[in-house]
Amino acid sequence: MPAKRRTLIALAVSLAFLALVFWSVSLGDFLEELRKANYLWLIPATVVYFLAFTLRAWRWQSLLAPLGGVTLSRSYWVATIGYAANNVLPLRLGEFARAYLLRRNPGLDMTAGLATVAVERILDGLTLLLWLGIGLLYYYYAAEWSVPTQLAVAAVVSAVIFLSAGVCVMLSVIFPAAAMRAARIATRPLPSRYAVPALGIVESMLCGFAALRQTRKLPYYFLVSNAVWAGEALVYFLVARALDVETHLIVLCVAVAASNLATAVPSTSGGIGPFEFFAKMTLVVAGIAEEAAAAYAVVIHATLWVPVTIAGAVLLFLEGAPLKEVVGASGLMTGRETQRAEAVE
Repeated sequence: MPAKRRTLIALAVSLAFLALVFWSVSLGDFLEELRKANYLWLIPATVVYFLAFTLRAWRWQSLLAPLGGVTLSRSYWVATIGYAANNVLPLRLGEFARAYLLRRNPGLDMTAGLATVAVERILDGLTLLLWLGIGLLYYYYAAEWSVPTQLAVAAVVSAVIFLSAGVCVMLSVIFPAAAMRAARIATRPLPSRYAVPALGIVESMLCGFAALRQTRKLPYYFLVSNAVWAGEALVYFLVARALDVETHLIVLCVAVAASNLATAVPSTSGGIGPFEFFAKMTLVVAGIAEEAAAAYAVVIHATLWVPVTIAGAVLLFLEGAPLKEVVGASGLMTGRETQRAEAVE
């Protein structure tokens, strides 16, 4: 599908979700909720977010270690740029930017680097599914709230996606020879000019999964992943204080899981639309007024979006990589422009 058409579809998805967010919201009351907020709480929220981001960089550094090693500062630097790119590019193309920047420095294979990003996303998805499952059980058994149909459906769909991806990755890690045989069988009907590069991609991806072969580290990865999202849950709590939203901590944890899993939906940059919809819905089910919940959803997303986007833009400038070059690595430039970018490299 052409990039322009994908972008238009993503825009339509975002607009549809935003329409659902504000459909039953009084604009005057919504603006009043924003007006009376104490935005000083966003300062510690931002500090906590960047501290938790260190754990993300630490986890990614460990996943990258079998490929040749990357310093913690470099993994933090590149991850920040990647997250910022996700915030301004549709369809999470910042992940490709991360892999490309690792190829520029320290010279890692781009496909293998992208495979480590995929492992990160699977770990995050499985962690958030655990949080969402615990939260929905609490909704069902220990609280007076009913489980929203949308959340139940989102949980099932996310479980299918992330569990399937996790199983496929682990099978390829445990049986790499079988994975390569399957790839050869799948590419056999293709002309060699397509089959050979495809097999090379599979081989590079298997290299990117190498960190998972150390099974003793799997509990460590899940522990760090939970710590990462606990840090983000603290950000959600601080933003709730800013808007004077009083609710149970488990509700905010469900909001963390639901809103971030929703960003897997193909939408515009930063998951705008699906994020706000699920964050708001989680609070409304717990008894928060529509306008207050909508204001919270907008402010929490801005808190997660604005600082890292600014930081990523600054780091990209200091990186010395032209924006067109990085965007080209994400597949949005023409073939000639991509070749020019590679010549610069």
